[in-house]
Amino acid sequence: AMLSAVQRNLAGTKQGLLEASKASPNWFKPHWTLANLLSQSGEKTQAKAQAERAAFLNSNRDSEVVETLAKLTRD
Repeated sequence: AMLSAVQRNLAGTKQGLLEASKASPNWFKPHWTLANLLSQSGEKTQAKAQAERAAFLNSNRDSEVVETLAKLTRD
């Protein structure tokens, strides 16, 4: 995902993050990063679902994760 992001390859980045979230389903960061990417690409429903998962996994400890979910819920 990181290599694709550096190359500005949206599809590759999205695929890499999906694979990372499947490989580590209980780690919040790939879900949160994917939520941000999906939001920026206009996929709001999927972004919100990923943000909800990230916030749950992070137990709402990280303010940035909570803010991402709040923003997607408002939009």
